[in-house]
Amino acid sequence: MGDRMTPISFGKLMKQILTEERVKGSVFGVRNAFVADAGHALTLFGEKAETPIGPAAGPHTQLAQNIVAAYYAGARFFELKTVQKIDGEDLKVSKPCIKADDEGYNVEWSTELTVEQAFEEYVKAWFALKVMSKEFGLGAPDGFIFNMSV
Repeated sequence: MGDRMTPISFGKLMKQILTEERVKGSVFGVRNAFVADAGHALTLFGEKAETPIGPAAGPHTQLAQNIVAAYYAGARFFELKTVQKIDGEDLKVSKPCIKADDEGYNVEWSTELTVEQAFEEYVKAWFALKVMSKEFGLGAPDGFIFNMSV
């Protein structure tokens, strides 16, 4: 794993998703797609979620490809990483950002990407999940929630 997060274009993201699923039956290495039962959706914050399961905020939820992989595996509630003004290269923190020798301490503020990059990643992921829900029959296009703080 590299030191820098690397976003990919929406075109490359969708090509990877559609090609890998067609050829290997997987998406970003996730082999078993979760297919939601529409009759069992929950209502959270006025939105529908097919499961209450999903990744907690962290660097992994800043990249569209990680959100896509989590969705394919069954996540429907995404706690997205906080976006703030001081970000990216302006944050002078050592990595990894969580030190856990005995107790765990978070030694950074919040984000690795710039505000603009994070926004682009969330929009790419949101559209990709809409496409995947229909294209692969994984659930309703409105069956997932992006929960974020700004």
